[in-house]
Amino acid sequence: MTSLESLRPSPEISFIPFRKAALVMLSSVLLAQAPGLLAADDEGDYDGGSLYRNLDERECPILDTPFPLMSALELRYTLPAKSTATAWDDIATAEADAWLRFLYLENELGGDLEMIVRWNSLILQNFDGADSWYPLAIAAIPVRWSQRFEAGWGMQLEIEPGLYSTLKSFEIKDFNIPAGLNLIHAFTPDVALFAGLKVYPGFKTAVVPRGGIHMSGADVVVAEIAYPESRLEIKPFRGLRIHVSGGIMNWPEYNMGDDERERIMYDDFHVRGGFDVGITEGVEITFQGGYVFERTLSFKGTGADVDIEDAPVFGLGIRGRL
Repeated sequence: MTSLESLRPSPEISFIPFRKAALVMLSSVLLAQAPGLLAADDEGDYDGGSLYRNLDERECPILDTPFPLMSALELRYTLPAKSTATAWDDIATAEADAWLRFLYLENELGGDLEMIVRWNSLILQNFDGADSWYPLAIAAIPVRWSQRFEAGWGMQLEIEPGLYSTLKSFEIKDFNIPAGLNLIHAFTPDVALFAGLKVYPGFKTAVVPRGGIHMSGADVVVAEIAYPESRLEIKPFRGLRIHVSGGIMNWPEYNMGDDERERIMYDDFHVRGGFDVGITEGVEITFQGGYVFERTLSFKGTGADVDIEDAPVFGLGIRGRL
């Protein structure tokens, strides 16, 4: 870490703007309007081929819940919208997010380790006024250690080493190692609080706080009222899951190679809803739609910020086991 960071200029540490935090909390309040749903039958099961972390008993709704399915591919497209860069055509975005969980280990002391390989790309159409696609890409291997303690306490430690780049060139500045820590306290097997932060060395937004309350009812209903992302999931019957979420995305930075703007950041506030349908045992497809607000392209070096108007977004994905 020390040798890599010595190659970077010292960043000014900044935190998430209050206005966007307020928007996330507003969506959290909306998601909290269904508290009665959390009284689901504890005998309900979970389909889809997921594994439980703590197989012998469930004591925490965060640490002892089913894994998502072992691999996924999700595609999203945001319709073209005008921007403050008047010389540019309307900007559209296309996103591809693919991941595979390839390692999971447990021990008898309440700990588990999981490793994922992940590719995420956000492609900007008509960036810089050119009728072409400009990629913002993350290729990372997230590693997370979860540890349970006594009296409902626990923690999760994660690192995400990888490339954060526009793919214009490959150099040491493309590489980064974000890291995060969450402390968790479960009051019951269905209710837990968590708080922590994530650190992005060298990024403009270097510290991102995280926290909230997680509630679940036998995996039939899951509600998480949190910052930076809140969500509500309902499984009315086997093979169908309905979900709503709202949150912000404004910390990834992507190296721009020799461009004098150095790094590009894409910020947004988004609200999405959709449903997942099981098509076979262990495989499901997901459909979603929503809206993105307060989008901004900003740069670490020279160059003025570019604000992009609000626009609808649509998505499709598949999750399953290889």
